[in-house]
Amino acid sequence: MVKKPRPEKKLTRKDLKKQDAFQRESSKVWTWVQENRVPFIVGLVAVAVVAVGLTVFSEFREGRANRASRGLGRALELYFSPLKKDAPPKDVAEEVLLLDGEAPLPKFDRRADQLAAALERFRGVREEFSGSGPAEVALLAVAGTLYDLGDFEKAAQAYVEYLGGAAGDQDLRDIATEALGLCYENVGKLDQAAAEFAKLRREEPSLLGARVDYHLGRIAALQGKPDEARRRFKNLLKDHPDTPLKDEIETRLLLLYLPAIIGEGPASGPALGPASGPASAAASAPASAASAPPASAAAAPPAPATVPPAAAPASAAPKGK
Repeated sequence: MVKKPRPEKKLTRKDLKKQDAFQRESSKVWTWVQENRVPFIVGLVAVAVVAVGLTVFSEFREGRANRASRGLGRALELYFSPLKKDAPPKDVAEEVLLLDGEAPLPKFDRRADQLAAALERFRGVREEFSGSGPAEVALLAVAGTLYDLGDFEKAAQAYVEYLGGAAGDQDLRDIATEALGLCYENVGKLDQAAAEFAKLRREEPSLLGARVDYHLGRIAALQGKPDEARRRFKNLLKDHPDTPLKDEIETRLLLLYLPAIIGEGPASGPALGPASGPASAAASAPASAASAPPASAAAAPPAPATVPPAAAPASAAPKGK
């Protein structure tokens, strides 16, 4: 038997006068607003102020980042710009876009003066925009420029500071680690240099992993350990037969074997030259010599891996007269 649906209940006038749930809650909110009008208005103003403040802060932060990037870019532009004698004619030179209030970068006769000016700009970015990404890169640039100037002790301090605070790109950290090892090598701290170079060895592929045995082989030769040096150089050629360092490593191997070939006994550390030779000699070498192995198979350490501004090693920064 099918039940008949109940007829809908008709609303009476009494029912219509009753408030539903929405009306009751709305009424409560409005009553509260009326009773707390001043605090409520103050609260709205506070919310508006916070919203405006966040917008202004966001725009300020964005503007600060832009200024930091621009400052770093100008410093790098100065670092890489040619000296006066090498500058192209005005009618050939590329036009540089300057922002309002910016002056053209100065030109220098001597590389040392140019590096000093670039160093000041890098430090300015580091100090003014501390905590930003460009400031972190500027610290790496400070270290590289100090290396170029032959101030290896201060360069090492800057690299240590960078490695202590940088949490970013691992390749940049590897470059800084290699450069720190080269700084130690330049001042004769061979054990510390070897320790830094050893940190570049990791199981996963890395930018500088193939250079570990190259550096440790050089250090072993300088420490009078020719057998270890030969072993490391041979391992490198075996594991990385296409390495761009192949010609240099083969030259170093030949020089390691040369004393035995001519009957003077095993090669020793001093026969291969000091860790850096005089620092002044490295700094005064012509730029063309940077890519060629020294005749003494490591009279001066190689340049750090290419990274602005350490792309120009100390040996590529001739001193002006």
